[in-house]
Amino acid sequence: MVVTVFACRTRRDVLLVWWLHHRLRSAVQARVRGFLGVRLFVDWRTRVVRSVSLWTDPAYLYDMGEVPEHVATTRIPARRGIRTSCGVYTYQGGWRAVMFGVEPDSAPPPLSEQIRSELGVTPEPGTTQKPGTTQKPGTTWKPGTTQR
Repeated sequence: MVVTVFACRTRRDVLLVWWLHHRLRSAVQARVRGFLGVRLFVDWRTRVVRSVSLWTDPAYLYDMGEVPEHVATTRIPARRGIRTSCGVYTYQGGWRAVMFGVEPDSAPPPLSEQIRSELGVTPEPGTTQKPGTTQKPGTTWKPGTTQR
């Protein structure tokens, strides 16, 4: 999980950050493996935007550098005087092990691709599936398209 905070000077900047995320989401989904999705939390009163994105593996974050739109967009906040801070949070074990120190179970991390096979959620042979969606029977997802 990646959490990025944008401390904006004006409400117009808040709207700009929202619009940039909305515009980039499809480009990132089409080009970056392991990206599950992003959610923005906007506090209009304090002019703070928090972006929370989920990934199957933190190593896929490096692929963000392969999305030219994202690379160009990352320069905009600094030019507008928007302060940013970002943190990467990785899986530290099952909740019982983390909170109570009990022996960890053998379950895979909840955001991993391995969990899909353990739960029996796998695409039909010869098809691909967009991360974070349910495959419709008889359909094949193609990168750059929207599956509804």
